[in-house]
Amino acid sequence: MARRHHYVSQVYLRRFSASKGKVWVYDKEECQVITPGPTSTKNVAQEKGFYALPEDPNYPDDDPEIVEDQLAAFENDFVKSMDVAVRIADEGGTGSLDERILLAKTIAFQHLRTRLARDRMAA
Repeated sequence: MARRHHYVSQVYLRRFSASKGKVWVYDKEECQVITPGPTSTKNVAQEKGFYALPEDPNYPDDDPEIVEDQLAAFENDFVKSMDVAVRIADEGGTGSLDERILLAKTIAFQHLRTRLARDRMAA
């Protein structure tokens, strides 16, 4: 059974939550809030089975959830990069070279998680 796969990390979404991990959802194409009130980060920026690999009878032992599982493994780096970004913004500095590299990787990685990037790669 396919799980919910977030194309925007819940770690990132929670940074925007007012309380109890809830956020307002805004549809930028329709220019309107699309929920009647704040909703859990579990319910936004996700799609069931978004990263699930199709089953292949030639490889019956392959895990269709491997991509999602690997993305989850990167969450610690994502948390670290968000902490770095906040600290740099608070200090008004630029951060170290290693911190800037971590932030650049995080931004690129987040871009590649989106539907648009996925559709472009498939074309």
